[in-house]
Amino acid sequence: MIRLLKLTFPLAGLLLTSVAIVHAQQQTINATFTYQGTIPSPQTYAVTGPNGWLLAVQLIGDTGWLSANIGGIPITSSPLTYDLTGGNVTLSVNPSVSSLAVGTYTTTVHIYINCFVSCPSFKYDIIATLVVYAAHQSAGNVNFTYQIGGAVPSPQTYSITSTTNSVITNIAVHSSGQSWLLASVSSTTSPTTLTIAVNPVGLAAGSYSGTAEVTCNCSNVLDYNVYLTVTPAPPPLTASPSTVVFNAVQGSAPPASQSVQIGASLPSGTAIFSTTTPSPLPTWLLVNNLPSTFWVGVFNSPAALQFSIDPSFTNLAPGTYTASISFYTITQQSQVTVTVTLNVAAPPPVLVTSSKQLQFQYMIGGATPSSQTVQITSSSTALSATVSSNAAWLLVSPPTGTTPFSLTASVNPANLAVGTYNGQITVATVTNPLNSVPTSTQTIGITLTVVADDRPRITSVMNGASFKPGIAPGAWITITGKNLSGGGTTSQAQTAFLPMSMTGSSVQLTGVGGAYTLLLDYVSPTQINAFVPYEVSPTMYGSTGGAQITVTTPTGSSSYPVDCEAVAPALFVVDNYTAAIAYPSGLIVGTNAGMTTVSSGSIVALYGTGFGQTIPTASNINGPVPAAPLAITPLVSLNGTLATVQWAGMVGIGLYQINIVVPQMPGPGDYPVIVQIGSVSSVGAPLPVR
Repeated sequence: MIRLLKLTFPLAGLLLTSVAIVHAQQQTINATFTYQGTIPSPQTYAVTGPNGWLLAVQLIGDTGWLSANIGGIPITSSPLTYDLTGGNVTLSVNPSVSSLAVGTYTTTVHIYINCFVSCPSFKYDIIATLVVYAAHQSAGNVNFTYQIGGAVPSPQTYSITSTTNSVITNIAVHSSGQSWLLASVSSTTSPTTLTIAVNPVGLAAGSYSGTAEVTCNCSNVLDYNVYLTVTPAPPPLTASPSTVVFNAVQGSAPPASQSVQIGASLPSGTAIFSTTTPSPLPTWLLVNNLPSTFWVGVFNSPAALQFSIDPSFTNLAPGTYTASISFYTITQQSQVTVTVTLNVAAPPPVLVTSSKQLQFQYMIGGATPSSQTVQITSSSTALSATVSSNAAWLLVSPPTGTTPFSLTASVNPANLAVGTYNGQITVATVTNPLNSVPTSTQTIGITLTVVADDRPRITSVMNGASFKPGIAPGAWITITGKNLSGGGTTSQAQTAFLPMSMTGSSVQLTGVGGAYTLLLDYVSPTQINAFVPYEVSPTMYGSTGGAQITVTTPTGSSSYPVDCEAVAPALFVVDNYTAAIAYPSGLIVGTNAGMTTVSSGSIVALYGTGFGQTIPTASNINGPVPAAPLAITPLVSLNGTLATVQWAGMVGIGLYQINIVVPQMPGPGDYPVIVQIGSVSSVGAPLPVR
């Protein structure tokens, strides 16, 4: 009868089918362990056999790295007999394996039936193999950043040493195969220096990674993870335009400034620096309207620089002048140069006018303004020129001339409305097509102001009561016309004291023997009421007196001849009737409501002006005046019948009162009242008698 040994494996990890051990038969099972810095897990194999059989086990070979037991009983290099009723063979890798060199180690677990009498010879071997790999240990990350077009990043170095006092040999470094990754060691024995570098030239923008492995005859491998970030090339530092040319003429204004955009493509706020050639910049060049001594060439992008020419350039001799400014950045490592050229030319001959502006003023109805003359010359050689105007009312002569010559400007304001008119005279050189001499043009501005005739103009001077010609001392007069009031306003005296000027207007009486300023009671644009003073000299009376009234306003004056006499009696009229008050009722005499008529025997007060001197003699009166009888008692008649005069005299400035008793009239009617002073009579004014 043949007894069988059943071997089932492994319990941990690999699952194998059962193996039967047969007399005179040899079988082998491989148990493999790997070590790369971590102790591998144990492996267990179940062993069973028929009762009564004895199982012997023994380790054969390199046993230092392997621990084995069967049913918890250690297996050594010495034979061990074990009952086959059941048990597990467990294989474990010892921690001391960490000191083993890289390589392969083999130990055999020899299992067999231990027969003492006539047992067939057979065996079963578990061949345990340990493969020791160098342990990969991360040494950290190595980072490089490269911007296309920029400087290649500097290599990075690391010190490689032994953790013990032993010298490590056969040190080498291997990269993961990327062409951009470069790694080397300074020595193959420790201590050594590892250098990791990159060559990113030609790579597109993106992220790249690789590994540098440092190996040796030791138990570990140092892994350096290398990361390379390639960023796009920076935007270039630009200047637009990069060439600036100014053309200037001696004696002329500087050419217009020019703007240059610096760093438009750079990130906003990038610092830009500059250097100049020559240094400092020449005085004829201004940057941002600053001379080189004040201009600081540091600013942030984007920037607009204004290049201009200093007016002092006119002191330069004709020729070409250059300067340049180089701009650069630190972070972008970019540079651009702006070249500035100034071409200075001698001035060509130009026209010169003695005046640039002419003013004409015309008052409608007045005289045409006088013509004005302008001298036309040349800055150097003689020039031929044409002369023209741009307005129908603007006349200029001659139409052509050769410098030096004079032009005459005049205006024709006929039919022009009130307003301001602007015109222009153009004087231009005649271009010579053979030598293309530039045209020189000068303009003369012409302003014509047409104003209304706002000067005062007197159309009549009349007695203020009768409105008939003729004035006298102590009489109110009425002046009519236009523009009699300054500013076109109307004013009435507000107190008993009368002014000599109202709204800027005043009235003078002049003639043989004196000149007098009249008191005013009312002023409007078309009428003035004035009082003739008692002081008028008798030499001014009559046709030989040369009397005239003059009204003066802010816009001018106007005079009007008058007949001045000693007296100019006239009665005031109210509602077409003689100005009169009935006594004792005190009502105004008239036929309208609220008035009264009179009858024969009624006492009536008549009112008028121009009745002559009083007793005592009136002089320099103004304001309230006391009543004073007339020096000559007047004769008063109604319809040719004399009335009894009870009293006659002055009761106010230029105001006279005559108290009469109405004589017997033929019947009811409107009878004319006439007042006679000496040989001078007033114009008849009706009085209603009923």
